[in-house]
Amino acid sequence: TDPSETIDQLLPIICPRFDTLATNHHASRVLIGVINLSSKQQVHTILTHACRDVSILADSNSGSEVLVSLANATKGDAAFRNEEGTPLMVEAIASNMSAIATSVNGRKVLLSVLQKLPPDDVATIYEAACAAMVALSTDQCGCITMQRLYDNAAPVTTARMQTQMLQNLDQLVTDPYGNYVVQHVVKDDEGFCTEVAGRIKARLLEFAVNKFSSNVIEKCMQAGTDRVKVELLEEILREEVLTFLMVDAYGNYVVQSLVTNAPVAALDQLRAAILPLVGSSPYGYRIETKLQKRLKKPGHSAPKKAQQSHQQAPAAEHRLPLQNLTQVQSTPFAKPIPRSALPEYRLQSAE
Repeated sequence: TDPSETIDQLLPIICPRFDTLATNHHASRVLIGVINLSSKQQVHTILTHACRDVSILADSNSGSEVLVSLANATKGDAAFRNEEGTPLMVEAIASNMSAIATSVNGRKVLLSVLQKLPPDDVATIYEAACAAMVALSTDQCGCITMQRLYDNAAPVTTARMQTQMLQNLDQLVTDPYGNYVVQHVVKDDEGFCTEVAGRIKARLLEFAVNKFSSNVIEKCMQAGTDRVKVELLEEILREEVLTFLMVDAYGNYVVQSLVTNAPVAALDQLRAAILPLVGSSPYGYRIETKLQKRLKKPGHSAPKKAQQSHQQAPAAEHRLPLQNLTQVQSTPFAKPIPRSALPEYRLQSAE
């Protein structure tokens, strides 16, 4: 039998209290069944009511499943678009982007819509995401949503998202969550990595001693081209910069990453700059250990003098004895460098 007549009788009961039913575990199952059996006109009626409370529904586990069911029933159909041709579901999500993108269940709805519709149909969602780039990227749930949005975007859209990230780079890289969004793009795009590294280089010391932006610098050294690595290396090896980083709780990881990822041709330069500072750093043993491992890898041959010196003195001059590590780790150096210590360097860098 045709269920249309039964559904016509149910709609006047369902629609006025749609949000209550959709967010109820048992009633939502009934709604999904109704949606699957409805005609286009009936689905349109249900969709209209769902869009009014889309942020409430998307935040609920049961409600999000109802919205996903509606997305499946309406995908790509001209009957479910507004006068401008934008799908009604897309329009509703874009209007409530902040609430939906910062919800775990809302992200499920958002990704379902993105994967079922062509790029042109979801352009409105990306416009809303770019407009709220900082707010979404600096939210614990929103930063994951932004990464998934980027993964599903068309090339033209990813370029726009990158531009928006660069415009807010300082705020994103120093944020507990925003830095992950930048890292996500850096690791897969050499051009973006080069641009980020170039901007960070101008204020490298300030960013390197920050807990979150130091991670972005490390990612640039991992994913960047040799040219990017060399440019960062030259800045890090400046005496006033390296001295700070060697004793900083976060900056030392930047030095370690540099040692791990530096081009082979730069290893001797690294050794000459780092070894004299190892003895005064609470992290010197870790840094030197990584440096020695790199020097032993195939493709690098130490100079003859260095080899003879090493044979004559198996224990390197600047190596920290294992028994002294506990004492060194408790020194005052084992703390993040305060920002107040950095202005002088920034002024020199600006000149």
